Amino acid sequence: MTTELKIDPYGFREYDARWLYEKDINRIGIENLGKGLGTQIIKHTKKANPRVIVGHDYRSYSEEIKSALKKGLLSTGCNNHVKRLHSKTSQSELRWGLPH
Repeated sequence: MTTELKIDPYGFREYDARWLYEKDINRIGIENLGKGLGTQIIKHTKKANPRVIVGHDYRSYSEEIKSALKKGLLSTGCNNHVKRLHSKTSQSELRWGLPH
């Protein structure tokens, strides 16, 4: 059984992206998102293998999304560092680089 790529283009926002997993974006879409993100990171940092921190929360599907995103990032040459998120505060700290 092959699954088709699914990414709702209306999920992209000015400063973030919002989708309902599997309704608006699927695993293949997340992987392709990682490829696009990795390509842009390499292009804009001008580094051959930049380090990208990938985190997640405790939703039942978070691990699957993280794995797909990491696969896409790795395919472009980005190195992945995994960080497990524990709270909303941690997400803000990770996003803005605050100590945690």
